[in-house]
Amino acid sequence: MRKTTIVEDIDIQVGRTGALTPVAHLKPVRVGGVTVSRATLHNEDEVKRKDVRIGDTVLVQRAGDVIPEIVMVIKDKRTGNEPEFVMPDLCPSCGSKVERVGDEAAVRCMSLYCPAQLVERIFHFTSRGAMDIEGLGYRTVEALIEKGFIKDVADLYALPEKRAEIIGMERMGEKSFDNLVAGLEESKSRELSRIIFGLGIFGVGANTAGLLSSHYGSIEKLIAAAEDDLQRVEGIGPIVAHSVRAFFDDKSNLEILEKLKNSGVIFPETKVISKDGPLSGKTFVVTGTLSDLSRTEAQKEIEKLGGKVTSSVSKKTDYVVAGESPGSKLDKAQKLGVAVLNETEFLKLIGDV
Repeated sequence: MRKTTIVEDIDIQVGRTGALTPVAHLKPVRVGGVTVSRATLHNEDEVKRKDVRIGDTVLVQRAGDVIPEIVMVIKDKRTGNEPEFVMPDLCPSCGSKVERVGDEAAVRCMSLYCPAQLVERIFHFTSRGAMDIEGLGYRTVEALIEKGFIKDVADLYALPEKRAEIIGMERMGEKSFDNLVAGLEESKSRELSRIIFGLGIFGVGANTAGLLSSHYGSIEKLIAAAEDDLQRVEGIGPIVAHSVRAFFDDKSNLEILEKLKNSGVIFPETKVISKDGPLSGKTFVVTGTLSDLSRTEAQKEIEKLGGKVTSSVSKKTDYVVAGESPGSKLDKAQKLGVAVLNETEFLKLIGDV
């Protein structure tokens, strides 16, 4: 079922990943037994494709009988006073400059200060692969933000100063608070790659954070890296390079890094991996469970010696290191004739080189 209505306004919502989404506010209309007053316009390209403007008469439906959407604009009803939609240059939530990365349709806010993204940024920063801080449930974080205790990730390290106020909150007794304080203190000495990952730079996952850490060796050198220099890092493409450069070009993000340092978070230097190491030019895949070291530790040992670790087996793979329960990657290695090392053979290899 489709009905006509009027676009009364178009505003911008900022999602948890920083994506800016145009949303049409409609004159309420009943569609399929439900009153529809809003419809997402998805992104800037979609608004331009449909040429939706404030004041337009539009045809709406519920996609899949659920999600309201604008099917088309009835241009015959235009008066000529309907302004074209323009995506803002600044984030409506925090005022930071927004970026469109590569060919991605979404325009994004990259700021660590952005309130619209704060809850998700906190959870990402405290996650196991990043700073690994336990003791913060979703509702607790929301409550801490609502009370003004947390405005950015660096404010986490000021929570111990607010003991009396926080232990009186729901879900946060003395024992829980003490565990949180201990977790915060322990997290101050995490590896550089985990800190970079925890910052939540768009496109920078744990593996990419490791590549950046290993290549530059310090946060200062990473901050200073030009976009074309970032693209020279093996495994870093133009989209991620632009995203990293845009992140560190935002002064508010640099201020938060300084706050983290002042809070006692150590940004350790990392030994830069030599491209001329004994495993230079060799590609490894690590699969299964190793008993003497984790897969992450095995990867670091390989990279220290100049080797490269990938996630999938191909004809270009030189070695597959197989622990217990290696799964399909071992089967593929055997099918392709790739050399397979058990854990003992692997430890001997990296010990002998």
